[in-house]
Amino acid sequence: MEQTDQKYWDAISPLKHVPNVSERILPHFMVRGTEDPIVNHAMVQRYVDVLKAAGQPVQYIQVEGAGHAFFDWKPDAARKATFARYGVKYAAEMQSFFDHVFYKG
Repeated sequence: MEQTDQKYWDAISPLKHVPNVSERILPHFMVRGTEDPIVNHAMVQRYVDVLKAAGQPVQYIQVEGAGHAFFDWKPDAARKATFARYGVKYAAEMQSFFDHVFYKG
């Protein structure tokens, strides 16, 4: 089903629903593989810019050579290898980001 109604797209777009940090904190840790064929840099950067404009804490990292969903951990050997190669380091960075956001006291 094709949807061409702009009101529909605005209603479901995350870009249109980012609260100001004074209303509610919405921290984001954005990680994108540079070889991702589905989500491009411009798409993520646009969302990051909207978050920053609202004062939201955001960290955006591009992982050189990684594709889409490299951060998924599944029990098969190929996904384990991909996660070990690309995900482990960034899992630690993600934890550090959220520790800083929620426990900086």
